[in-house]
Amino acid sequence: MKTSVVKSTIQLSRNMDLYPFPAGLTFDASAEVEAEIIRKIEDVENDVMVHSLVGMEEDAKERLYHEGLITYHMVRNTIRSSAVVTSSNRQYRINGDDHLEMVVTSYNEDLLELWNDLLAVEQQLAPKLNFAFDLKLGYLTSRITEIGTGLKISVVLHLPGIVRTGYVKKLIQAVHQVGFSLKEYTLGLKDEAHHYYELSNSVTIGKSEIELIEGMKELIERIEKKESDALETLRSAQDKVLEDELFRAYGIVQNARLISYEESIELLSKVRLGVVLGLIDTTTVESIDPLIFMIQPHLIEGRQLPIGRKGEGIRAEYLRMHFK
Repeated sequence: MKTSVVKSTIQLSRNMDLYPFPAGLTFDASAEVEAEIIRKIEDVENDVMVHSLVGMEEDAKERLYHEGLITYHMVRNTIRSSAVVTSSNRQYRINGDDHLEMVVTSYNEDLLELWNDLLAVEQQLAPKLNFAFDLKLGYLTSRITEIGTGLKISVVLHLPGIVRTGYVKKLIQAVHQVGFSLKEYTLGLKDEAHHYYELSNSVTIGKSEIELIEGMKELIERIEKKESDALETLRSAQDKVLEDELFRAYGIVQNARLISYEESIELLSKVRLGVVLGLIDTTTVESIDPLIFMIQPHLIEGRQLPIGRKGEGIRAEYLRMHFK
């Protein structure tokens, strides 16, 4: 059973050689780039869906953003043509920070498997789109931290033991010293103090894709060891107090009639901790992990929620059905 890892994402950024970066494109040029990339994606992917952001309502853009399909920068863009193309398990962001960002996400696949999946598509698109490449620097991207491989690895971790034992600040510093970044994962909460953290690589130049992936996997193993030690400390020190806290949370998600977004994230974190500790055995982390991304402040699985008590009631019913 996996423990700390909630979700893994690999993003590969590429730019077409004959065009400026998206920030330097005119609207007409950006539309040309978008059309060309979409045609080539449709050559290598079956059954894709194209979401053009030009003329799209702001609410619809916000939904795509909360579903993780586009960046916030793409939501606010009004000066160039941009789009996102989705297939069964991949996303293609067009004219965001770079001409093309290929993204693959999983709740259970190994990072190397995700990379191999993305690499296979990149190798099909590369000869068709003529990606910008420098013999000394590698692949050219709009963000200097991604020049080289253009590879961004992001892993969401659940670290309640490390947070509760007060070790998280030291861990953030230690991670930074080895070329990675660890920060609180943004969940749209008013108070971002929670147990979910995002681990990512800070630079891509000077290392191969495999070196970056293996470095990330090794670091995750070390963090999970720290988390395991911290959880053992908590279990020994608090005994029934911690057990009671976690089972109370489980009881609420199974029975509550009104749940705010903030409370739902807090409760799911506690239920997940109960599963990892072996206290709660009637659900799994694999079942819990997608929920924090399906449940948004004003959305559930991409559907708009009413504001106020009615929305809280729908959210509570959704959780009751999941845990029944």
